[in-house]
Amino acid sequence: MGFSENDLRALAGARSFERGLGYLNAVSGWEVGEASVTALVHGTDVYEVELTLGSDGLSGWCNCPYGQEGNFCKHCVAVGLTVLQRAKTIPHQRAAARARASGLEAWLTGAVT
Repeated sequence: MGFSENDLRALAGARSFERGLGYLNAVSGWEVGEASVTALVHGTDVYEVELTLGSDGLSGWCNCPYGQEGNFCKHCVAVGLTVLQRAKTIPHQRAAARARASGLEAWLTGAVT
């Protein structure tokens, strides 16, 4: 996958990591891209989360108040753990994302010319 549970724990800190465990069943609508995963996490509100795996490692973004302060929050942890649990399906989903992007690019190129 490119990251582990220990990476999530290091990014979030012990408290946010532990709190993220309670949100595993709250993750929905996850989509896999080339180097990112987006999902919704249902908590006090419905939060949007994006995890990105880049050359600098894993980073996370969430629109919850704690995430908006630049922190790797419990919602990011929940999405990361969900990705790790479903790791076997990720290559297939990445291939589907590439195919969708290629199809969209071909359509846009054809529509423009």
